[in-house]
Amino acid sequence: MPLMSFTRLVFQGSGPCRNEAQALASQLGLKNCLWQPYAPSDQLLPSLLAADVLIASQKESLQGLLWPSKLALMTLTARPILWLGPTQGQIATDLAAASPLNGLFSPGHPEAIAHWLSSLPPKDSANLPTQESIQSRANHLRIQGLNLWANHLLHSPK
Repeated sequence: MPLMSFTRLVFQGSGPCRNEAQALASQLGLKNCLWQPYAPSDQLLPSLLAADVLIASQKESLQGLLWPSKLALMTLTARPILWLGPTQGQIATDLAAASPLNGLFSPGHPEAIAHWLSSLPPKDSANLPTQESIQSRANHLRIQGLNLWANHLLHSPK
């Protein structure tokens, strides 16, 4: 099931797989792709909020070792997240629990991803959180996490 011709895919970042992704997009005949550099930290949230669907990925070999850096912020945006990576593990479990709109896929299933994308409901802009509310929640969670870590360090056996 092909994506509608007016769908634009925006790829943001310059990770180690960017050239591979560009080659695959070309091979698949994806013509409406925009390849953006990394967003500076002050522009990251606005760039995420401009999207209808967010994509986070992880190589199978990194499962259990890393948490994709933008994923925590993505979960606060109330947009569907397409997870492309290990579908068994903590990240996939957390994303499935966070929203029924999130899609979890292992690499190599473009038809399933296209079907998922085409089945998403239209974005309900009236019920989406604002940039300010997301930033406030992110700051609160950051402070809460730092306090937990500080308590752990202060109270752990020496």
